[in-house]
Amino acid sequence: MAMKRLISLCRRFQRDKRFEADYRAVIQEYVELGHMTKITTDNCTDDGYFLPHHGVIKESSQTTKLRVVFDGSAPTTTGVSLNDVLHTGPKLQDDLFFILLRFRSHQYVITGDVEKMYRQFLVRPEDRKFQQILWRNSDGEVDTYQLNTVTFGLSAAPDLAIRCLKQLADDGGHRYPRAATVLQRDFYVDDVLTGVDRKVEARSWRTELTELLKLAGLNIRKWASNDRELLRGLSEQDINDKLLLGESQPFKTLGVVWNSFDDSILYSVKINSTASRITKRTMSSEIAKIYDPLGLLAPVIVRAKMLLQRLWTLKIDWDVSLPADVHTEWSCSGNELHGFCDASERAYGACVYLRIITPDGHVWTRLLTAKSKVAPLKSQTIPRLELSGALLLASLATTVLQALPSNISRTVYWTDSTIVLHWINTSPHTLKTFVANRVTEMQQKTHTSDWRHIPTADNPADLISRGQSPEDFLRPTIWQHGPEWLQQPERYWSTWNPVPLTEISEQKKATCLAVTPADHSLLERFSSWPKLIRTTTRCLRWRQKQDRGRPLTTHDLTNAHNKLIKLLQLCYFSDEIRTLRTDRNSAVKGKLQRLNPFLDKDGMLRVGGRLSHSSMPFIKAVHIELVSDLTSEAFIAALRRFIARRGFCVTIYSDNGTNFVGANNELRELRNLLQSDDHKVKVQSFLADRRIEWLFIPPNSPHFGGLWEAAVKTFKRHFRRVAGWGYMGGRRREDGAASVIEISGKLESLGKGGNQNGGLVPVSAKLVWMRVVRLGQGGVKAKHTKCEVRTVE
Repeated sequence: MAMKRLISLCRRFQRDKRFEADYRAVIQEYVELGHMTKITTDNCTDDGYFLPHHGVIKESSQTTKLRVVFDGSAPTTTGVSLNDVLHTGPKLQDDLFFILLRFRSHQYVITGDVEKMYRQFLVRPEDRKFQQILWRNSDGEVDTYQLNTVTFGLSAAPDLAIRCLKQLADDGGHRYPRAATVLQRDFYVDDVLTGVDRKVEARSWRTELTELLKLAGLNIRKWASNDRELLRGLSEQDINDKLLLGESQPFKTLGVVWNSFDDSILYSVKINSTASRITKRTMSSEIAKIYDPLGLLAPVIVRAKMLLQRLWTLKIDWDVSLPADVHTEWSCSGNELHGFCDASERAYGACVYLRIITPDGHVWTRLLTAKSKVAPLKSQTIPRLELSGALLLASLATTVLQALPSNISRTVYWTDSTIVLHWINTSPHTLKTFVANRVTEMQQKTHTSDWRHIPTADNPADLISRGQSPEDFLRPTIWQHGPEWLQQPERYWSTWNPVPLTEISEQKKATCLAVTPADHSLLERFSSWPKLIRTTTRCLRWRQKQDRGRPLTTHDLTNAHNKLIKLLQLCYFSDEIRTLRTDRNSAVKGKLQRLNPFLDKDGMLRVGGRLSHSSMPFIKAVHIELVSDLTSEAFIAALRRFIARRGFCVTIYSDNGTNFVGANNELRELRNLLQSDDHKVKVQSFLADRRIEWLFIPPNSPHFGGLWEAAVKTFKRHFRRVAGWGYMGGRRREDGAASVIEISGKLESLGKGGNQNGGLVPVSAKLVWMRVVRLGQGGVKAKHTKCEVRTVE
């Protein structure tokens, strides 16, 4: 238990550093004064007791704001606490009633307080094991301490302290007889209230009492007297702080408020004005709060008791509101605030009246304050303006309650708008934002039960909403004193009884949710597949914040093509794709079940087949084209003829333009063509549309293109032999074209597994199969053969 309390106390230290500093200061004072001693684990016994401790803050205390209380009532594992087994001892002091009566009977009185009285008396060492505590020092270690003095919080502590005072009176009474008499009769624990009828005796008495207490190491402080001359010779630290202010400052002594300046006893009774309603429980609580040990308020208290007795005869439960007549009699005197609010299309305002009920039952009302506001230019409904006026009244009344003394018994708010009254009594979350925000603020500042309805004719705030001319304002109206019935008992006030609803209609809030289906209209906006791919490519570039000025590349178009294919697949094969994503081993049902579908690395749906088990061998083919000139148009035309004959290719590898460094004009012209930007744009656009990627080998590195360099070398050797160098000068173009085709055809048939007897040669199905005749023949005889395609496992 002690360790749990210590952990809880340390958590509070983390939240309140000031509390921690004050608490550690008190514990350190215990150690420095020798009232607490640290012990080791070897000195701890099993039959001891650990006292949990906590702090109690008392702001009204003049000396110690924080007091460390040791909880002797905390039960042990046996269910019994230390206070349960301690003997509290007999009654050793007079009743408080006797001490107060003697205090009032003297002409010169004096009061004081013994400093740290409990901690001035030591406990026997063998009994200190029952006063052990746990304390965590600043270094974080938990140590064990023993309290060496009488401990505040133990049931036997008052008896032990008072017994010591009695013993001091017996031991030193022969030296200071008058002081011993005070110790025996006028001490109530550590407070002394006594007096004499002559001033000279009072001075000697104070001196003797101080000397007698010093014999036991006790010091009396907080001296106070109804005659300031009796305090002469005392230091300021020993005089009550209230007397040092130089004014009439009452202070408490033994629970009674005493004003030493005029030697009077004061009573401060504060009725709870924040209670939403008066019940038997609240009435009983208010009566019990009145502390009157001498019975000086008996006439007032007995009247309240008679009302409480009447409630018992009426058999009213504790939490039921009082009847109207009992409520009126209970509130027969006091101050009330009554606020009124109203609004029109042009303005709204609020006014607050003070209603005072005198003890003889007379009632009068006065206007305290008022406030007005012009309606906003933006048109608002009348109920919303009425609500704004009610909020203005709540804020104005809150300000008045802060400014006035705390003697306002209750506050009543009046409005002539039934809609506002319903809003105030409604949960804000069911209202619209404008109304909910204002209702929430009003419910925080006021109690909903304090709002009442008033007819418009009796509402003084109606004058604010409509306005008045100076002539009309000077005439007597309800503006100065409020409605007439406000000066009468509460049973004559205006009442409003709303018609109760026998059945509350069910309210359902409908939530409309519009679901927009996936729109694939992008596939239907274009009649051309290439145009759709180009548009998608540019959209993807814009999304990825890429350079939109550069030409479209094969990679860009291929990426868009794949995304469109995946979109189409999701439209028609979404279930199959979902199945393959979640469990690749599960069988796909439906149309694709027999095709062995799978998802490739890009997430595209594909189907299996014999092509997945085949591996086509590498085929080298040679194709030679003649061009009329070195222009982009001629190059593209030659490429088109190649595609038409051989089919589409994926990649084209080419020499870099810097490789053409020949001296003749033809090579320089070819190099300029390959390096020109216009040629690159045209060719790149043509290739991109057909998904062909054109790659260049590094400059001055012909070995990167060894395959085609060898083919070109062979072609040149055969071409010189067949056509000679004069071909370029004047031989007919048709013969040259025929020679080029014959040579390229011969090169295709070399080294591909064929034979001179016309055996089959396995090559790509995209190539055109022909038998090349001997070079030099004037014509070409084509002989068609069948292509045998073998599956290579």
